[in-house]
Amino acid sequence: MEITYNAGYTSTGINLKTKKKPIAEPVSQQTLWETGNGYENLQDRALFFFLYLTGCRITEALNVFCSEINVVPRKFKDGVRYKVIAVDLITLKRQSGIPRRTVFINPVGIDREMFLIVNKLRKLRGNTKDYLFNYGNIKSGRARKKAYKHLKKVICPTRGIAPPDGRMVLMPDFGVNPHWLRHCRATHLNATYGYNDRELMLYFGWSSPIPASTYTNRNPIDLLRKFIDIDGGVEIETP
Repeated sequence: MEITYNAGYTSTGINLKTKKKPIAEPVSQQTLWETGNGYENLQDRALFFFLYLTGCRITEALNVFCSEINVVPRKFKDGVRYKVIAVDLITLKRQSGIPRRTVFINPVGIDREMFLIVNKLRKLRGNTKDYLFNYGNIKSGRARKKAYKHLKKVICPTRGIAPPDGRMVLMPDFGVNPHWLRHCRATHLNATYGYNDRELMLYFGWSSPIPASTYTNRNPIDLLRKFIDIDGGVEIETP
């Protein structure tokens, strides 16, 4: 069955009439784990996982020093101390957003496995004053272009919402890009952990919660599930 969205808009409020290519939908965290491990080069693999875990922009990632990634204890209101993974980031659009932010990464589950790949690269650098990623000159833009090129080497098949009428289409040859990984992270934080718009604003360093509506790609089926979880549903018997 072909799914369409009304008035040329996706469920995220993006105006499809301004788009030329389908908008790739987020995939599951497990799929991202499998996709990231498709990179042969450790640095490319670590960059993929780092971009997803932090939800940062590519230029923000390239400006991170090894010393800005730490496993530290944090005390919560109940007095219990937990070990957390903290990453300090400079917000790219710091004129309007949060100048500098700390992103905490989940120290368990798949997030932890992804971080171990990042940490492996960090340990190989040797010097805490080194940049975590080395793709060349950052100021000239060469590093950014090279990192983009390396990320696109791996394909992650997904679905997409095609302009201008919002038809759902298959994207079997979709090449990974940093912006899509930000969408994946925002969607997972919202769908799995219940992050609201203001919490996402803090996580991503936005100046307002407005971008949250365009970064969290929730399928209408997810919304239907909320009814079923509370009120139950009418199951259809399979013949």
